[in-house]
Amino acid sequence: MKELHVYMYTPKSLFKPQLYSYLFDDHTVYVSFKDTEEAIVRGEETIHTTITHFLSFQYEGYRLFIHLTPDHFEECVIGSKNTWTNRDIGYAHNLEKMLLAGAMGEWLDGLL
Repeated sequence: MKELHVYMYTPKSLFKPQLYSYLFDDHTVYVSFKDTEEAIVRGEETIHTTITHFLSFQYEGYRLFIHLTPDHFEECVIGSKNTWTNRDIGYAHNLEKMLLAGAMGEWLDGLL
């Protein structure tokens, strides 16, 4: 199955604002909405992005992962098996808003 990785951090030493993507650990990380969307349309097997909008189940066929630090990431799944929240997650949930509103609770507290 395809994977969509959303990074909540940007290694400052690698980021150059004039670029739309950068190379990080031998893979491209998209830093623009347009480039991330085009990667999904092309059907890339693994997509890495810093655009939180793409943290959504609407991109069918992709497993979703949130990376908050270089050392820790979590997969987002439909149902109650998520360790990053105590909520049951449904297809229509806005994961970006949940993330930015602090729905990750204790999981975030231990990482930040």
